[in-house]
Amino acid sequence: MRRLALLLAVLLAGAARVAPAQGVRIEVSVDPFTKDPSVQLRSLFSDARWRGALDDAFRVSMEWKVELWKRRLIDANVDTRTFTVVARREPLLGQYFITIYDASGTVQNERVFTSRTLFTAALEQPVTLRNIGPRTEGNWYYALEVRISALDDEQFAELERFMGADRRSSPTDVIAGLLLKLVGAPSQKVTATVPVRVP
Repeated sequence: MRRLALLLAVLLAGAARVAPAQGVRIEVSVDPFTKDPSVQLRSLFSDARWRGALDDAFRVSMEWKVELWKRRLIDANVDTRTFTVVARREPLLGQYFITIYDASGTVQNERVFTSRTLFTAALEQPVTLRNIGPRTEGNWYYALEVRISALDDEQFAELERFMGADRRSSPTDVIAGLLLKLVGAPSQKVTATVPVRVP
C-alpha cells in the first residue's frame, strides 16, 4: 500500500508540472502555385517543460496530422497526411537526434547534431507536404494538429509492465496501472487552421 501511495504522489506531482504551455505554436506557409503547405512547430524548447524533458533524456515525440478540407454546407475532408518527428538527446555521446517517421512508422530521415543550437534550429525548419494542395476552385482550409509527448525508456517499460498485468498481479499493481493510464505521460496538443482560396 505504501508503494501505491508513493506512486500516486509522484503521478500527481507530475500532473501538476505538465500544465499547458503558452509559447509552442504551429506556423504554416502555403505555396502560391501548388497550394501545398509547409509546416513547422515553433518555440518547443522555449517551454521549460519540454526543455526539461529533453535535458532529462526523454524522447520528445511530435505526431503531426495535416488535413485538407473543402468548405461547403457540410465541410468535406479531402486528404489527410500524418508523420512523426522524434527529438532526443544522448547524454553519454553529447549528441542530439531528430528522426522523422512516415505514417507507417518507417524512418524517413535521421539527423545527428553535437550543437544544441543547431539541433533546435533544425527542429524548427519547415516540412513541406507535397501533392496535398487543392486542385479545384473554391474555399479550402488546412486543419493541423500536433500531439507532443515525452516518455523515457524506463517509464515506457514500466507502463508496458503495468498494462500487461495478468491474473497473478496484486490489486496494488492493477490500481497503479490504472493510475498510469489516467495520468499518462506528459503531453500537449497544438492546433491551427489555415484558409486556402483557389480562384
